[in-house]
Amino acid sequence: MVQAICDSLEANVSDGFVWNGHIQDMLGGMVTLIVADQSLAGTVAMPSLMYHIRSFGDQVHVIREIRPPLLRTERSLADAAPSPIEQEVAELVNLEREIENLHPLIWDDALGTAARGHSSDMAQLNYFSHTSRDGREFYQRITAAGYPYSTCGENIAAGYSSPQAVMNGWMNSPGHRANILNSAFCDLGVGYAFGSTSTYGHYWTQDFGRRQGVSVCTLAEYLNRDIDGDGDVDGSDLAQLIKAYGSEKNELNFDPLCDFIFDWKVDERDLEAWAPYFGHTGCPCPM
Repeated sequence: MVQAICDSLEANVSDGFVWNGHIQDMLGGMVTLIVADQSLAGTVAMPSLMYHIRSFGDQVHVIREIRPPLLRTERSLADAAPSPIEQEVAELVNLEREIENLHPLIWDDALGTAARGHSSDMAQLNYFSHTSRDGREFYQRITAAGYPYSTCGENIAAGYSSPQAVMNGWMNSPGHRANILNSAFCDLGVGYAFGSTSTYGHYWTQDFGRRQGVSVCTLAEYLNRDIDGDGDVDGSDLAQLIKAYGSEKNELNFDPLCDFIFDWKVDERDLEAWAPYFGHTGCPCPM
């Protein structure tokens, strides 16, 4: 039997509460429970196991064992790059999508800029709304940040002090859950801000989208994208994609004379088109 001990209770904007605790006699064991509108969502995290509690409707809940997410270690030097907290939210989004057999979302700097800006605005001006104090809606903010969308969506939350808590809160809400699991979206940006004098303290924004001209979210769409936001399109961007789209069936083949990949098989699909892009002029590897 596993026993959890309460460490704190938090109120949130959903008129519910967050129960934060740790597992007794287990280093690294944490429990987060979200209660709102007679529904429950939560995470029980252990060093090698993780369990999700999710509402299934009509006060029926499902407890499922899942594979703990492997958080990416790559960090961009760009201003719009995700903070560790924002990165964790992005990883948890893709974990939820993986469970539902959906493609992962790729971090987009423009969406990240829009999301962080809105969270900061709410924290500093002490309000909670999809409409900014200057009257802009979310689709206007992401357009201004440089994201030409064909479809888009936004989730906001306040009062949740951790990525696990806010993700459980969103997954406990049908509308927010629908955005997280929307198969039409390709890209994601997350913004977090804290306001010490604000009503809720912690403010979160997720901006989702699919760019104009993109019909299907595939690896090919990201071939010429600066995914990690460091100003260059290079092998580090490829590493981000490998982590996002990776599977046990992947095969990576490198030539020691070059620093580019010339053969990448993902789920037995050959993506040799990467070779010309990551090759250097004069490199002896096959193009």
